[in-house]
Amino acid sequence: MKFNRFFSNRGLGLITDTFILGLGNATQKIILLLLMPIYTSILTTSEYGTIDVIITFVELLVPIFTLNIESAVFRFVIDDDCDREYLLNYSLNIIWKASIIVGFIIGILNLMSIDVYLFYIFMMFLTYSIRNVFANYVRGIGRIRLFAVGGILSTISLALSNILILTVIGAGIKGYFIAIILSNIVNIIILLIFEREISINFKKSVSLKNIFSKSIYDKKNQEYLNYSTPLIPNTLSWWINSASGRYILLFFWGPAITGLYSAAIKIPSIINLFSTVFQQAWQYYAAKENSNENRIEFYRKVYLYFGISIIFICSVVIQLSKIISTIILRSDFFVAWNYVPFLVLSSAIATISVFFGGLYTAEKRSKDLMISTIIGSVTNIIILILLTQALQIKAIIIASIVSNLIIFIMRIHTCSKQLEIRFRQKNIIISFLLLFVQSILISINTVLGFWIALSILIVIIIINTVQIAINQY
Repeated sequence: MKFNRFFSNRGLGLITDTFILGLGNATQKIILLLLMPIYTSILTTSEYGTIDVIITFVELLVPIFTLNIESAVFRFVIDDDCDREYLLNYSLNIIWKASIIVGFIIGILNLMSIDVYLFYIFMMFLTYSIRNVFANYVRGIGRIRLFAVGGILSTISLALSNILILTVIGAGIKGYFIAIILSNIVNIIILLIFEREISINFKKSVSLKNIFSKSIYDKKNQEYLNYSTPLIPNTLSWWINSASGRYILLFFWGPAITGLYSAAIKIPSIINLFSTVFQQAWQYYAAKENSNENRIEFYRKVYLYFGISIIFICSVVIQLSKIISTIILRSDFFVAWNYVPFLVLSSAIATISVFFGGLYTAEKRSKDLMISTIIGSVTNIIILILLTQALQIKAIIIASIVSNLIIFIMRIHTCSKQLEIRFRQKNIIISFLLLFVQSILISINTVLGFWIALSILIVIIIINTVQIAINQY
């Protein structure tokens, strides 16, 4: 049976690593979700909006100034012929140079009396950059348990720091940033202690001679940069899809409304958990399977089971979105609950697109990955500019759903054409439509709507169960 063939060494390896990553990421997400009632009780909608805008800004800075080198670290360290010591040292060298440039810019802004939490922005940039390279290195060499444990302990550190700094000391926005910086440092220290190559090369890289004597651009580094730099527009485009709405919302409606959206978007992070977990394991196995003659069948099976799993989870979260919101969104934040079902739908579409991103990574086709994301992000921006002033948060939801659909359609078309894989789309498209109807019914908040939405959940389960059964023979 085809189902049994999926559970070969490859399938079991993917499932095992996904489980380990899932356990680690689930622990982190659960802790972060448990912190949300604290944030929404202590911080105002305006303060939370300010925090979210600054953090997403730092997430934009990191790939630009570090040339997205973390992506090259993960992809190339997987290869057996990779010079791991050189790649790690080179990556750290880029981070030190990038940090000097960012520090110089921040110093100038400080002299101009432009102080928008500049010190905290710099420290988050530096610690995020180092943590990302270290984490991608250990993930690339297959140390999945260390990767997961580092993430869990850093999240526990974040939780304890936030409880102490926000509730006891009452440090507000600055306290939130300090907690993030401390959690990044905890992750860095753990990886330094338990991965010898990281520790050795970190010590070598911090000398001034090493920082200024090495050139970023030479023949040996060209392959890394040819892979990582086309991913910068891709990363920026994803950032536009996921974060630009906050800035346009901030411009038209101010930090309070932005804070409502920022809080509501945390609930779909339940879906993003599965996306992150799968992506971390899938990128590794897709790259490893790249030269395998039977990889096409393996890819199709993974797509089938992953897509069905995401559809089911999304339908359950949509059905329970108001109940979840009563726990997560406190006081003034609760009014944003009826946006949650549509944000979950958008996350479902984006998450399934992650599968195709893994295939691009395996084939080292970063330019193709970039094209679909750029087109999606341009569409996102156009819709946001046209509709945000009139529709507020609804404009972000429309832009997100439309742009994610465009990316999904483009990626599945390109992968089907280039890899000659026939992906079955009928069930996925029907499921997306059912999720959309379910979202409408839940958001109108009536008893009848709830029960009809529940029947849609049952239909989704039946359709996809039948699809799995058909696929066995």
